[in-house]
Amino acid sequence: MMDQNPLPFAHAGSSPSSGKTTGPAAARSFSEFGMRTLSTVAPFGFDFDVDEFLATYAAFGCTGAQFYRNLKAPPTVEQAIKTCEQHGLSIDSMHGVFSHDIDPTSPDPAHREHCLELYRKEAQLSKELGGPVVVVHPAGHTKPPEGEPFNFPKLSAEEAHRMEKELWPAFDEFAKRLADIGEEEGVTFVLENMGYIAPLGHNVMALAEHVRAVGSERVRLCFDTGHAHFTGDMLEAFKASADVTAYIHLHDNDRLVDNHQMPGDGTIDWTQFAELLENYEVKVPCMIEVFTPLDVITKIDAAAYRAFISNACAITAAA
Repeated sequence: MMDQNPLPFAHAGSSPSSGKTTGPAAARSFSEFGMRTLSTVAPFGFDFDVDEFLATYAAFGCTGAQFYRNLKAPPTVEQAIKTCEQHGLSIDSMHGVFSHDIDPTSPDPAHREHCLELYRKEAQLSKELGGPVVVVHPAGHTKPPEGEPFNFPKLSAEEAHRMEKELWPAFDEFAKRLADIGEEEGVTFVLENMGYIAPLGHNVMALAEHVRAVGSERVRLCFDTGHAHFTGDMLEAFKASADVTAYIHLHDNDRLVDNHQMPGDGTIDWTQFAELLENYEVKVPCMIEVFTPLDVITKIDAAAYRAFISNACAITAAA
């Protein structure tokens, strides 16, 4: 199995909307959490100081963490929990394994079975960590060039849409089986909308429809703001998927490159996004997931950014 991409990580938009949303899409989003909070990725086993990383994001107001590890150098469960707790963070979820050779939409039933067993193990680990929510990529990534394991080639939008149509039946079967595992393990799997490095998942509205059709609160959506902005109209996509959203990844871009910028450094209208979170009553963790180097992130004015990101996520208490 390949390693996952090490995240060598990480100011605003405006435009009003009005009133509470009504109609079927206004149904309250599923929530394992019951409140809107700010989280950070908690990346273990990479070539930067995880303590400095977590301290920096805690200063931005993060209180939760999504566990993410280098499979070649994973921490123990105890190490991960203790490290997060030292920075006032509780693990609320984990990012499941992903790769070009982990493909839930494979035409091979034996491979899909293999993927299900991988995610069962991820579910069990998430419970040990105390965050029984697992992020799952809904399809395998494109295969990277030899020697560049994280340089996933981009599909054209046309090619991705063409390929996606053929993959939904395999996805539907996988998602229903995943829901069964979720029930058995007491874990929720959240399927993340993707950019064009995977042949399925870039159409947020379609992904939400298929998640909804599973009919289980153990399979929900991880709404990725940057991916949705890169592949279409992020705000409209959120409106259409709010009722099945159980987790949110926050990052920004200019719609030309999906480069996981700090929220506020791209062209997403965060004021409108905050209004949608309120209007659709989506009360789930909002997790900052950016690729900006840590030495750049540490230069940000923590108090100013804490105020900005709290407003962007409609989190009123930013003490």
